Amino acid sequence: MTQNKDKYKICIIGLGYVGLPLAARFSLKGFDVLGFDINQDRVTELKNSIDRNNDMDISDINNFLMLQAILKCR
Repeated sequence: MTQNKDKYKICIIGLGYVGLPLAARFSLKGFDVLGFDINQDRVTELKNSIDRNNDMDISDINNFLMLQAILKCR
């Protein structure tokens, strides 16, 4: 079964040890992804390829960001 990925927009709430890798995997599979976290510092750090939680490798975060995944804070 093939999916028309253009029809879907996925929002992941919380960019911690579960949400960040999940958002990245959906993005790497070609889905349009919005990652949301209430912590502005966390979002800013991720946009700058910094993950103090070590939830993902920096190269994976960079690939995620290059695919134009959107990271937002409230």
